[in-house]
Amino acid sequence: MATERPISKLDQRTVKQRIIIGARSIKATDAVGGEGSFPSSDKSYFSDRYDWIGERKRLENVLGRPPESVVLLKDEPEYGALENFKVHSALLRRHIHRNHMNSRARTSIKPELVRLENYEIHISEDDSFGAVGRLTDEEQDFISLHSKDAVRLWAGKNDRKLGNKRWAGIVYVIPLTVQLWNETKKGNPFAYSALLAIEKELDELIGHIESQTEVMRNQLDKINRAGIHVGVLENRNPTKMPVRVAGLGFHLLKLLTVFDEFMCYCYTFMNKKIELDEESVEATGFDSVFEMKKKTASNCRIFNQNVYHRAMSIRTLQNSKCLSSDFLEDKDGDIGKKLSVAVAQNMVEPLTPEILSCTAKLKSGVMRNPFTAETTQKLIDYAYKYGLIVGSEHNDSESEDEDIIVAE
Repeated sequence: MATERPISKLDQRTVKQRIIIGARSIKATDAVGGEGSFPSSDKSYFSDRYDWIGERKRLENVLGRPPESVVLLKDEPEYGALENFKVHSALLRRHIHRNHMNSRARTSIKPELVRLENYEIHISEDDSFGAVGRLTDEEQDFISLHSKDAVRLWAGKNDRKLGNKRWAGIVYVIPLTVQLWNETKKGNPFAYSALLAIEKELDELIGHIESQTEVMRNQLDKINRAGIHVGVLENRNPTKMPVRVAGLGFHLLKLLTVFDEFMCYCYTFMNKKIELDEESVEATGFDSVFEMKKKTASNCRIFNQNVYHRAMSIRTLQNSKCLSSDFLEDKDGDIGKKLSVAVAQNMVEPLTPEILSCTAKLKSGVMRNPFTAETTQKLIDYAYKYGLIVGSEHNDSESEDEDIIVAE
């Protein structure tokens, strides 16, 4: 067995050129044995349907090297297959030389010197785009947490033995908000209202924690300006929590990271025996960092539990007719009366005209009003009639159609 010259390293580094050669577009008449004596394919480049790609892979596996660089004797088993491969490879080189090289390249390179390794061949444009592949993540998305308190806020306490002391972590709260968003998209206005309330509380909680952290940061800056450098405690090996979120999940993760930073500042003050100065006490409303830390952690747990309870309330409504489209079909008022009890007992959040007209903005996503202005006004009148809208007066004689965004 002899070998031809190996492919140069320069050729191996060459960027492949993507070309299109239609199926069975290369005329083949010199094959050994004729059609039927070799593997065929409907996606072959050759008129005799020779499976060039499949044979190249097979021969490489059998011979242990690329078949282009192998020479066999006539009495060796794969001689006929290798000769067929070389005949079709020569046809393929001539086709590329004639149809896919510019005039300057054709004059400087002979057909037999065309490097097939430098070409990525497809039988159609669709096949070419399909070969591009999919975008993938190089690594799992994650957040880094420095404090045990933040890790606890993420995980929660789910042990059933804790009874009433159990509380949901953000890792559980995130899918609950996704469920609420899915219900909102189905046309459930109470899920819409619950999400609005959750987002408002979330913004307020994040803003409150950020302002408390800023107070402690300013006090440390004053100490540093006095010539005493005080560093903020950090974890040398922070805990990396894998995350996969969408919609409101990103804002919930912001709560987690803001809370983590807040805890780092709290532990810095407590471990280094730094007391809140008069300005910080007035700004935060707390006499000690410990009390501020304790109250903020409690507020975060309460927020998580409020999300849990709102989600469970919406789940109970799924067994009843509570979509906006159901309101329009409620001729005898049975649905409205049942829902009015739920609103009166604070089982669900009350509605607003902005919710029913889909003009109330959500961070979870964008809602489009599927109804006309006239139908939307009927929904608002219905909600007022059965007490589903609380805390505002309604004038039946006035229409707010001009403020209602409707489907195109």
